[in-house]
Amino acid sequence: NGVGLAAPQIGILKNFFIFKTSVNHYELVINPEIIRRSSETIEVEEGCLSCPDIQVKMNRNKEIKVTYFNSLWTLKTKTLRGSDAIIFQHEYDHLKGKLISDNYQGE
Repeated sequence: NGVGLAAPQIGILKNFFIFKTSVNHYELVINPEIIRRSSETIEVEEGCLSCPDIQVKMNRNKEIKVTYFNSLWTLKTKTLRGSDAIIFQHEYDHLKGKLISDNYQGE
């Protein structure tokens, strides 16, 4: 039931992830970079397949501009908003060695 999965989460030490977009399409994201972040943020409650028993409040940028290669090795540049931006940032964090549990304060 997840909306994204980063390669390191399943023991593949490569720089890619897959995520389900707001239009119900799965997108393969290879060698992503976030090249711009909006100053406006939103607090969201996130779960994670790597930390199945916790929900964590996270501050995410409302809008991000990203580059990455898709499954056809075409370089993409996109501006993401809403759930697409939130999920992209979550999966991107996994590639940088970060988990939502790093922000977990307990109950």
